[in-house]
Amino acid sequence: MTKYGILFLVAAVGIGLSQPVQGQSAVEVNTVEAVAGTTATIEISLRTDRADVAGTLNRVEWGPPLNVVSCVANAAIDRPATDFAFSPQGCPPGECTEFGAVVLGFDIVPLTDGDVLYRCDVEVALGTAVGSYPLVCTFAEVGTVDATTIEADCINGAVQVIEALPTATATATEAEMTATPTIETQPTITATPPPPCPGDCDGNGRVAINELVLAVRIALGAAGVDDCSAADGNGDGDITISELVRAVRSALEGC
Repeated sequence: MTKYGILFLVAAVGIGLSQPVQGQSAVEVNTVEAVAGTTATIEISLRTDRADVAGTLNRVEWGPPLNVVSCVANAAIDRPATDFAFSPQGCPPGECTEFGAVVLGFDIVPLTDGDVLYRCDVEVALGTAVGSYPLVCTFAEVGTVDATTIEADCINGAVQVIEALPTATATATEAEMTATPTIETQPTITATPPPPCPGDCDGNGRVAINELVLAVRIALGAAGVDDCSAADGNGDGDITISELVRAVRSALEGC
């Protein structure tokens, strides 16, 4: 995809969304039921009364007996730049305790209330007692189409572990028990050495969602590269898709 395919911000300005609509937003982790020894799928959604939300950034943490093994973007909202980073950085499968998620796209329209941002698979350890086990949203913010960051509320979720029905098969198969969860990683881009922190427009050592949106605006030609030279990794005066990906990774993994 070229920068000319990144059209949503131009369209947003054309329909009058450059003036932010004031309102509250939250990132919500839902609550699901599961039987010990199985895998549950949770949904993370946007709650908002705004009409100009372009993307989100949030973190979720958990503890035993839960294990978040993978997350995938919701294709229905057309956010192909959505990405995830599990931590501690480099943690092996089964030993991660938190992930960060950036939900961002290009050829799109603003997000709306109730949109499912992404879904994650959560393993529940075999032998887990009946009860409620939390999935805690520790941080959330939204970015608007005019590249403004707005702090968002967090709504925590949980996995409610229930007893297996007498007729149900509650024990995982041998293949399920021995499979090694994998976490997808982005391919390493080595063509041009990136700056110390790609996408950190204000130089504060952190890439916020508004800086990602600003980088998209520069790629569209709606803002000048001088507004965020940190996103222009090779200093050629343009921001490419690969440079946007680097900025997303900075937001997820830190500078």
